[in-house]
Amino acid sequence: MKPMHALNLGVYGCIRAGKTLFLYQLLRYWQQKQQVIQLSDKGVKFLETVQSEIERYKGSLPTMSNWGEIPVQVRRGDSQPDWDLTFRDLTGEWLEKGVDKLDSADRDNLIQEQVRQCDAFLFFFNPVHPEYQKDLDEYYQREFQRAEKFLEYVLKERQNQHLPTVFVLTCKDQWEDRSDIRVKLQNWIERVHRKLQELYDHYLRGHYPQEFVEQQGVFLEVCSTGRSPQDNQQLEKVVDRLADLVHRSRRQRQQIRRRGLRALLLSVAVLAGLGGLGWWLVNREPPTPPSLPTPPIEVRLRELEELLKTHPTAARLPSVKEAEEINKHLAWLVPELDPNASGAADVAESTRQHMRELLERTSQLILEKTRKADPTPEALAVLAAYLKKLPDASDISPPLAQAQQRYWELQRTACLQQLAEIIRRRQEVASPPLDTFVELANKLREMEQQVRQDEVFLPQARRNLREQLQTAATFCEDRLKQKGYTVHFRVTSAHCVLKEEEEVTWRGLNFASPGYPFIPPPYGLVPKAEGPGKIPCATIQPSYPLRIGLGTPVECALYIWEASEQQWRMWHKFNLTTEPGPYAPLGMPLHPADGEKREISLRYENHEVNLEFFNFQPIPALLREAVALARKEKKS
Repeated sequence: MKPMHALNLGVYGCIRAGKTLFLYQLLRYWQQKQQVIQLSDKGVKFLETVQSEIERYKGSLPTMSNWGEIPVQVRRGDSQPDWDLTFRDLTGEWLEKGVDKLDSADRDNLIQEQVRQCDAFLFFFNPVHPEYQKDLDEYYQREFQRAEKFLEYVLKERQNQHLPTVFVLTCKDQWEDRSDIRVKLQNWIERVHRKLQELYDHYLRGHYPQEFVEQQGVFLEVCSTGRSPQDNQQLEKVVDRLADLVHRSRRQRQQIRRRGLRALLLSVAVLAGLGGLGWWLVNREPPTPPSLPTPPIEVRLRELEELLKTHPTAARLPSVKEAEEINKHLAWLVPELDPNASGAADVAESTRQHMRELLERTSQLILEKTRKADPTPEALAVLAAYLKKLPDASDISPPLAQAQQRYWELQRTACLQQLAEIIRRRQEVASPPLDTFVELANKLREMEQQVRQDEVFLPQARRNLREQLQTAATFCEDRLKQKGYTVHFRVTSAHCVLKEEEEVTWRGLNFASPGYPFIPPPYGLVPKAEGPGKIPCATIQPSYPLRIGLGTPVECALYIWEASEQQWRMWHKFNLTTEPGPYAPLGMPLHPADGEKREISLRYENHEVNLEFFNFQPIPALLREAVALARKEKKS
């Protein structure tokens, strides 16, 4: 039987912080993946209640009852131990009151009870809380104070246990494209992070796993709705991260106990020398006063300088890990230099000037990398590691803002290259257009999700690219549903030349394409004069809509009305796609390059028909450019 790790997880956050939806989506995700080994009756009731609220109110309501313990056993990968989890959840109202009274002597406080029972904690924060939209600053300040109180209480109550806390930033789908919220949130994260480091250093004297205070590891973002499998996986990553921190905590405590045992044995050996040691202490020279510790910001600046000295220069890209090391420093340096940010550290002007110089050097380095990088997945991963989760840098460091802009330009180019590769490859093996559209649609949706989850700033650029991907994906999916496309056509002129003995009768036109065979009656061409000689003809209506199947050939047939037999006779067929347009790789050979109209002249013996096709369905920009790129690559 596989080993099972038991974890008691405390769940904290104010009303509508997103705790209930998080637990609901996470448990449902594990059920859908068939990972739930056992779920308690209370857990089943919890899911049923929240599901009912979602169906009735289009969302879950604030938790009105105290769910208390929700045990669940979860199956994991072959190489990973299973989880025996207990989520300890309270109503948001009780949690708010409990945090506000943590400094009281009330031993019945439910949070105090939970802190005594849990191995680790999830602190939920909703950056766009619906009840505080008019006064977000006050809400952010209040939640900062609650986070500070909560952290301090945990450390006071159970400091020797080294208990980790992860902050879950909910409703990402509602604020990821809002620059005002991202700036406000980043400032809040920086303040909480500084307080987190300060409290851990004060209470644990540096004897704790450093991962407990790594900003990128303890502030995690999740969406309010499970839009995709990736969103649901992010929920599991929160628990995975917390479990990893608990494992590190337990390992550190074991090491401390072993060191304590060794220290005890050594103390027995030195007891005999304590008398002489006391005499020496009395008679030795007075110690020199200890030097003041170096300010933390100066330490960080020196670390960044050392990183820059050894960092790859020019166009050579570093590893993702090396880029992340640079990003860790930018994550605190950029907000510290933001003139509009609140809570910045009070430092000397010389230090602040040093900070500006280092930010400028680092920004220029990253900008040079983005300008010279190719839009490959490997390069984009490195650039994203440099820039992820940084706020708007336009007012702080123009080069860094240019790097953010350049990153999104490279992302769009990378998307184009992937689409062009699919189109070129499918064309080389003569794939059916429907197969091409299936692969394109899947790739577009995949790229849309990747862009949605991208953590590099520039909301408008992300939104523009995501909308272009969505538009292109919808176009492909529509072609798959319809198995074709619609245009309009009109006969701009038509005539036939009749001999003396020939009777004046109607002519007709009809069209066929893959999936749409010739079906009579044709579109009639009415004679407008008597013979013999040149007889002009015209259709009954000025123009007609025409459904065309994907692929080739697209044919037009000329018909003649046989009065003696009272039926239409096909006289000749024309291939309209002998000179296919640029979008033939998409199965749309009639579609012209400009997308406006296509004129085709048909001649056979003594007949001439001039057609004009128009009102073509617009091809989205990404697909237009991808087709052009595929054609260019094919020629080269």
